Amino acid sequence: MDQINFKKIFLDSLGELQGLLQIPSVYDEKTVSGQMPYGEGSWRVLDYMREMGLKYWNMIITLLQSVWKQKKSGWMWFPI
Repeated sequence: MDQINFKKIFLDSLGELQGLLQIPSVYDEKTVSGQMPYGEGSWRVLDYMREMGLKYWNMIITLLQSVWKQKKSGWMWFPI
């Protein structure tokens, strides 16, 4: 099994957090619409967070599947 590179995961996450913080997320009445009730910036932040959630959810599921396969094969691996 491949080793999990926690440093890479941390650095990737940090980069994504920096990207999130660069999105202007205050209420903008000029860009309010039916789909974006608080303006474009707020909508972009929520969409960005949704994408990050899906990415990390899939990463967690993959990790758990790996642990489950190893448990079934007779040994257990703890990522901590």
